[in-house]
Amino acid sequence: MKMSIKLLIKNNIHITILYCLLYILVSGCNTQTGSDKEKKTGSDSIESDQILEMEQKLFSSESGITKINIDPDSKSQSSLALNDIIESIEYIPLETKDECIVGTINKDIFFEISDNYILVQCSKTGRFYLFNRKGRFIAQIGNIGEGPGEYLSTTRPYFIDEENKQLILFAVHPDRYLYYDMTGKHINTVHSQNKDISERTGGTTKKLFNEGLLLMIPNIGDVPFSYTILDNNFNTIAQHVKPVQFTRNPNFVVSTGASFSYYIYGNRMHVRNNNLNDTLYFFENYRRIIPKYTVNAGIYEVTTDMLTDEKIFNRTFVNMSSAFESRDYLFIQYACQRKRYYCYYDKSKQNLFHFSSETGIPNDFDGGLDFWPQQQYNDVLYTFYDAYLFEENMGKSNRIQLKGPKDVINNMKIFSRKVDPEDNPVLVIAKLKK
Repeated sequence: MKMSIKLLIKNNIHITILYCLLYILVSGCNTQTGSDKEKKTGSDSIESDQILEMEQKLFSSESGITKINIDPDSKSQSSLALNDIIESIEYIPLETKDECIVGTINKDIFFEISDNYILVQCSKTGRFYLFNRKGRFIAQIGNIGEGPGEYLSTTRPYFIDEENKQLILFAVHPDRYLYYDMTGKHINTVHSQNKDISERTGGTTKKLFNEGLLLMIPNIGDVPFSYTILDNNFNTIAQHVKPVQFTRNPNFVVSTGASFSYYIYGNRMHVRNNNLNDTLYFFENYRRIIPKYTVNAGIYEVTTDMLTDEKIFNRTFVNMSSAFESRDYLFIQYACQRKRYYCYYDKSKQNLFHFSSETGIPNDFDGGLDFWPQQQYNDVLYTFYDAYLFEENMGKSNRIQLKGPKDVINNMKIFSRKVDPEDNPVLVIAKLKK
C-alpha cells in the first residue's frame, strides 16, 4: 500500500482519537462501584469483550498497514547480503563438559539471554543449563524428577531475572513456577491458579513490558484469544485478537510449523499468529495492539479446511515461520513443500525479494555460516549453530566475495579450525547497522 508520510501520520492521529473516545464510551457503559472493583482479580480483570471486539474492528483499518504478498511461484532475487545488514558479529561457543551436554540442534533450541547470562534447554533431555555471557558453564538448573524443585516436563515461559538474582521455569503436570538462584538451587515453588495458562500449556510466553508477560496461544480451533497479557504474578490482565474458530478432526493431527513469529524491534514486541491470520501486530502497551503488516500467500494460504481434512492438507501451502526487522527491511522465513525459503521486504522499493541461499542471509561479512536469527532484541540478533557446521563450512570457501573487515574474516577462519565438531552449540550474535 503506497501512502505518504503526511497521510500516515494523519490516519494514526485519527485512530488514536477514535480509540480514546471508544474507551471512554465503553468504560462509561460498564461503570463499577468501588466494592465491585476490589473483587476483580486475576482472570476477572480482563478487558470486557465489548471493548476487545470494538478494538479489533478499529485497528483492523487499513490505515498505515503495509501489505506484503508471498508467491512461491515467483521468487525475485537480489544481491543483498549480510555485509549490507550488520555492522558486527560475535561467536560464543558454549563450554562443553560431561555435566552440561546440550546436544545438537535440529530445528530449534530454546534459550533466553540477559546482560550476563545464557539459559539453554537441552532438546533431548529437557534439562536447563546456565552459562555466563562468555559461554562458561555455571550450573544445571533443577533436575528431571518429581521431587521438590524437579520437573518431568516444562514449557515456556522461563526467565532470567537478574534484578532479583533468580531463574524461573514453568513446569506442567501440575502447573507450577519453579524458582532457582543463580547456582541452580531451588528456592521456591508457586502453583498456578490461572486457567488461561494451565489450559493452554502449548503457548509461548515472552517478556512484554516491565509490568507484564505475553502468552501466545496456538490456534487449535477453540482458542478464545491469541494473546494473553499476564502481570508479574501471572494473573491475566488483558487479552487480544480472537482467532478464527474451527472444529478439529480428532482423527487427524496436523502441524503447519511454527505457530508464531515474534521479535522485539523499536522497544516493541511484534507478533504474528502464523495460522489463519495474516496480520503482524505490535504492542504499544499491554492494552493496545496495532496491525503493522499483512503477510499473505494468496491461494497458498493455510485454510480451516486444510487443518481438518488430510486430503486437502496435502496440497501446496505457504506457512510463515519467523520474521525480524531492520530500518530498511522486514525479513521473512517461510516453508513451502517441505522446503524453507528466506526473503525480505524492501520498505523503500515496496517489493519482496528472495535470498539466493537456502539456509539464510548469504554471509559475505566474514565467510561464516549463512545467517538467520532465532531471536531479535532491537538491533541485536541471536541464533545458535551446531559446532560441526563450522568445519563443514570451511570447505565452501570462495563461494562469495567477502566484504567485511580483514581481521574479522581472519578471526572467522581461525575460529572454524579451532572449534571441535563434537562441542556444544555456538551462540552467534549479530548487530544491525543503524
